[in-house]
Amino acid sequence: MELSQSLQKCKYCQQSSRSKSDFCCQACELLFQIDYQSWIPKLNNTQNLKKREYMDTEEFKSFYKNPNKESEFTFYVEGLQCASCIHLLEKIPEFRNDITTVDVNFGLSIIKVNVTPDFKISQFLELLEELGYKGAPLSENENLADKYKAENRTNLKRIAVAGACAGNIMLFVVPVYGGLTGSYATAFNCISFALFLPILFYSAIPFYTGAWNSLRYRVINVDLPIVIALWTGFIFSTVNLVLGKSEIYYDSTASFLFLILSTRFLVKRIQQKTLSDSSLMSFIPVQNVEEKTEHGVVSKLSLNIKVGDTLVIHPNQIIPADGTLLSISADVDISLLNGESLPHTLGIGMNVHAGTRCLNKSFLMKVEKVSLDTEIGKIVSTLENDSLKKTPFVTFSENIAQWLIAIVFSLSVIAFFVIGAFINYDEALNRALALIVIACPCALAFGTPLTYALSLRKARDLGILIKNGNVFEKVVQIKTIFFDKTGTLTSGQLSIVSNFPAVIEDEWKSVILGLESKSIHPLAFGFRRAWSDTVPAEILDQEEIIGKGVRGNFNGSEYSLESSQSRGESGYMCVKLKKDAATLAYFYFADELHPDTKNIIKHLASKNFEIGIISGDKYSIVEKIADDIKINKDLVFSESTPQKKLEIVKDFPFVCMIGDGANDSLALSQAHVGISVKGSVSLSHNSSDVCFTRPGLQSLVDLINISRRSQQILKSNLIFALFYNFVGGTLALLGLVNPLVAAVLMPISSLLIVLNTYRGLK
Repeated sequence: MELSQSLQKCKYCQQSSRSKSDFCCQACELLFQIDYQSWIPKLNNTQNLKKREYMDTEEFKSFYKNPNKESEFTFYVEGLQCASCIHLLEKIPEFRNDITTVDVNFGLSIIKVNVTPDFKISQFLELLEELGYKGAPLSENENLADKYKAENRTNLKRIAVAGACAGNIMLFVVPVYGGLTGSYATAFNCISFALFLPILFYSAIPFYTGAWNSLRYRVINVDLPIVIALWTGFIFSTVNLVLGKSEIYYDSTASFLFLILSTRFLVKRIQQKTLSDSSLMSFIPVQNVEEKTEHGVVSKLSLNIKVGDTLVIHPNQIIPADGTLLSISADVDISLLNGESLPHTLGIGMNVHAGTRCLNKSFLMKVEKVSLDTEIGKIVSTLENDSLKKTPFVTFSENIAQWLIAIVFSLSVIAFFVIGAFINYDEALNRALALIVIACPCALAFGTPLTYALSLRKARDLGILIKNGNVFEKVVQIKTIFFDKTGTLTSGQLSIVSNFPAVIEDEWKSVILGLESKSIHPLAFGFRRAWSDTVPAEILDQEEIIGKGVRGNFNGSEYSLESSQSRGESGYMCVKLKKDAATLAYFYFADELHPDTKNIIKHLASKNFEIGIISGDKYSIVEKIADDIKINKDLVFSESTPQKKLEIVKDFPFVCMIGDGANDSLALSQAHVGISVKGSVSLSHNSSDVCFTRPGLQSLVDLINISRRSQQILKSNLIFALFYNFVGGTLALLGLVNPLVAAVLMPISSLLIVLNTYRGLK
C-alpha cells in the first residue's frame, strides 16, 4: 500500500509515521534518548530494592545461572509488545556496566542476559520496571508454560471479577429500567455503585498502566480513552446517584470493560498459541535419550542434556543437540538443514545437528551445543525475534490507530459540549461514551500483527522459515526470479557416473573423503555414498574455498579438489584431484531435475514472472537445463562466480534469488527477496530472507500464495475496521446506539477480524 507524501520518518527506527511527534512510539523515543545519553533510568525505589536483596546472594544467583555458562541469566518478561521493545531491552548494556549483552526472544517472552561478576538481579528487575516491564528470573528447570499460566490466571481473575460484578449490576438495574422508583431504586443503584468499585480498582488496573505510560511518554494509545471513558461514566453516574437523577451508567460501563478484557484475553491467548508453536520444541521434541557413561548407558530427558555428554542415537530418533560424530559413519536425514529428503552418509568427526534424524543404524555422538545454542536453535530464536519486527504495513496500521484514537477522543469531547448545549448533558455523556466505546481501535491494533503471526506459522508448517513478516510484502512485488541450478532446479543428489583413470587408488579415496569430511556440498555427499566403506584420512590445514573447492595437507603433500573445465564428458559436472601441482584424477557427476521443476516453472511463467538461471556450471550444462524447462536464454547466465552473481542480481529490480546459501550468499543478500534451499544452515539463514526445508520448488509457490493472501487479508481487515468504526461512531453520535449496545458491538468487530484472519489463512 502506498503511503502519502505527508508521512515523516521516526527519528529512531526510520519507519514512516503520520504522527506530528518525531517518534512512532514510546520505545523508539526512549531508544533515541538512550543513544544520545539524554535519558538514563534511575533506580529510586529503595523499598523494592531492599525487598529483593536476597536475590543478590550467591546461593540464589547460582540457582538461576546457566549451568553451561555461568555469566548468563534468563528472565521471563511481561509486557513485550513490539519490535521497539526488543531494541530497547537490547540497549541496556549501553547504560549498565554490569551487563554485557541482552538477547530477547519475543515469541517466548524471555531474555538472556550476559553479565559481569558485579551483576545484581534486584537492580535489573527494578530497571525492567522502570522501563515499563515486569520480570522474573527463570531457571533451567522451570517450565515456561507455568509463567504463561500465572499471567493468564491473573488476567482471568480480573475478567471473572468484572464479569461477576457486571452481571449482578445488570440484575439490579433491570427493575430500575422497568420503572422502579423511590427508595428501592436508590438502594439498587447504591448496590450497583458498590459492585462497580472492584471493577474500577482491580479489574481495570492493566488499563491504568497503559494510560500512565501514554501520559508519561506523550504517546496516544488505546488505554487512555478507555480509562477516560471508564472514569467519566463512573463520575457522572455517581454524581447523578447523589443528586437523585435516573441517568446511571454503571451497567453499561461495567459491561464495556468486561467485554474489552475478555476480547484482549482471547487475542492474547491466540498470540501465545501462535508464537509458542514456532518455538524450538516444534523442531526438536522433548524425548528420552540414552547417555553413555563410565557406569553404562542411562536414560534421561532431552531437556537435561549437557555439553560433553556422549549420546547413543537410535534409528528414527530426532537428534536433540549439535555435536561430533564418534562412530565411523552414520546415515542421517538432514532435510531440515538443506531440504534434501534422501539419506546422507556422515563420517567420523563430522558435525551432526539438532533437528536432523538418524536413519538405519545407531551411532554415538558427543554433545557440543544444546537448546538455543544449536544451529537450529539460533535460527528459531532469531526468527522469533525478527518475525514481528515493524513492517511498512504494521507501521501504517499503528499510525491509523493512533490517529483514530485522537479523532474519536476529540469528537467525543466536542460532541459532549455541543449535544449538551442543544439537548442535555446526560444525553451528551451517553452519546460521547458510546462513541469512545464503539470506535475503540482494538481490532485495528492487533489485526495486522495477528495476520503476520498466523502467516508465519502457516509458512513454517509448510517447511518455509521466514525471518521477517516484511517478506510477505516484498514477495508480492517480485517481477523476476533467478534460480541457481544445482540443488535448486535439480535434486542436488550428485552421483559419480565415471572417473579417469578407471581405477582409483584406495589412498586417493581416503584423501578425498578426508578433504570433504566437513563439507555438506552435494559433491561431498556423492563421494561419501560412492565409498562408504573407506575411512577418511586425517588432513591437516583443511580448508573449503567457496566456489572453488577444498584443499589440505596429507603426508607432506598438498591435495586439492577443484572444479575442472574438462570437455571430455559434455553435460556432466567435473572435478579433479590434484597433488601439489600434478592432476591425479578426474571425476564426473550427474544431477537430475527435481520431478516438479518443469511444472513449477511453467506455473510461475503463467503468472507473468520472468524466470532465469544464474549458475557457476559450464554453459553446456546450464543450456541443457534451460532448454528442458523452456527458460528465456537472455536470462541464463553460466560460469558465474559469487561476485558475478551479485552484479547480475543488482541489475534487476524486485528480483528474487533462489540458491544454496553458499556460492549464492552474496546474491541472496542483495536480492529483493533471497531464498536458500541448500547448503550450510547458518550461512543460508544469515544471507537470505527465507529458507526452504522441503525439497523441490513447491515451497516457492506456497510462499507466493501465502504472501498474496496475507496482503489481501491485511487490506480487507483494515477497510472493515475503518468502515465499522465510521458507521458505529456515526450511530453513536446520532444517539441510535447507547453505551451498553456499544460495549456489545465493540468486541464483535475484534472477533470478526480474528475469524476473517483465521478463515483466510486456514
